[in-house]
Order: sequence, then C-alpha cells, then structure tokens
Amino acid sequence: MYAVIETGGKQYRVQVGDELFVERIEGYSGETVKFDQVLMSVSTRDLSFINEKVFNDVFALLSRFSIHMNIIQNSALTLSFCIDNHPGIKSLIEGLQENYVVRYNDGLELITIRHFNEKAAELVLQGKQVLLEQHNRTVVQFVVR
Repeated sequence: MYAVIETGGKQYRVQVGDELFVERIEGYSGETVKFDQVLMSVSTRDLSFINEKVFNDVFALLSRFSIHMNIIQNSALTLSFCIDNHPGIKSLIEGLQENYVVRYNDGLELITIRHFNEKAAELVLQGKQVLLEQHNRTVVQFVVR
C-alpha cells in the first residue's frame, strides 16, 4: 500500500517506512503533522448514550487489530478517534458495524501544536477544513483535510 502526498508543489509516492526529504515547509515551532490518518465516529444504533460498554467494545477491537489511537474525543452520543491508516482498518470497521453505526474519513492529517497560540493555529490551518479539534492547556490538535 502506498500514498501520494503533495508538498512544495511536487507529488511523492510514499509507503510505510519511507523517508522523504522535502523543501522547507512553512510551519510553527512545536508543530507535528501525521499524514494518512483515518477519523472514525462510532454511535449506538438506538441513539443511547456512549457508555463504558461502547468504550470496551471499541478498545477491544483496536487491540485485536493492533491499531493505536492518536486522538480520542467523545460526546454523549458519539465516540470519535483518529488512527493511522492500517491494513486492519477494514476489519475494524466491519467489527464495529456489527453493533454500531460507523462513519469514517480517510486521507486526513493530524496536526499537533505544543505551546500554541491563536496565531500559530491560524497559520497551520490556512486552506484546511477542520473535522475535529481538541485543546488542553498547552496543546491543540486538529484533524483536517
């Protein structure tokens, strides 16, 4: 499996383990970007609240397929998480769909900014659509397309 990424006006074909040296990319000190991310949102079929059983089911499947979460966010009705694209994704989705409604987007980026400020966030988000955003005291993360 491979991906095609574009940076500096050029396209590169890459696969897991490849190292790619590119021209200088504008960014913010403390910023990291993970490419080829998948954002999944899981909800119950009967619109009941997300509870410990849902967490248990989701984490059990992630563990079974050795898939690591990069970010997780839950609300009353939805559990959303961002993961690296992985060969086990299809099996994960099929397993989750047995009991839950699953929505997902692939080909995304996860941007993490440590010690951020609003100007830094504006700079890195130019021209991007934010699908999920999470803040704490010192770090902000965005899942974008």
